[in-house]
Amino acid sequence: MTNFGNLFQVCKDFYELVWSYIDNPLVLRCFLIILIMIKQFKVGDIVQDGTFVSSITKIDGETVILAKNYETKLEKLVPVEIRGGFDNRIVLENIISVRASIIAPGQGLPRRKQNPYIECDIEGRTIVSIIETNGFNYIHELQNWLLDNAPDYYLMKI
Repeated sequence: MTNFGNLFQVCKDFYELVWSYIDNPLVLRCFLIILIMIKQFKVGDIVQDGTFVSSITKIDGETVILAKNYETKLEKLVPVEIRGGFDNRIVLENIISVRASIIAPGQGLPRRKQNPYIECDIEGRTIVSIIETNGFNYIHELQNWLLDNAPDYYLMKI
């Protein structure tokens, strides 16, 4: 497995080094495509732009739309570090608890169970053990693992 943090830093350093020399739009576009591939961000990933943490709703070339129609550039996005401080509002939601509920007359609608992601477990495995076993450093790595390995009724959101 590639150490994403080191790869990201190498790419960022390269970007800062060559940015002043890039005046050809085609070269810039190719660089941005490579940056997308290296960052491995996709729609739905939770990312960070400065102190703003949100999920990607659309990627259009170098322009990225985050939730709440926040528009930014791809090169400004960085992965959200697990336990890095900016992940404290991210929750893991079990949506089956609402879908499977039976509501009696006069009873209010059930609320989805939301917990800070780091405190959750999935089918007997803690999120902490999943992070440590797989060597995850960033939230989107955990998100991708959850999509591939967790039941569909778990949803990570901010």
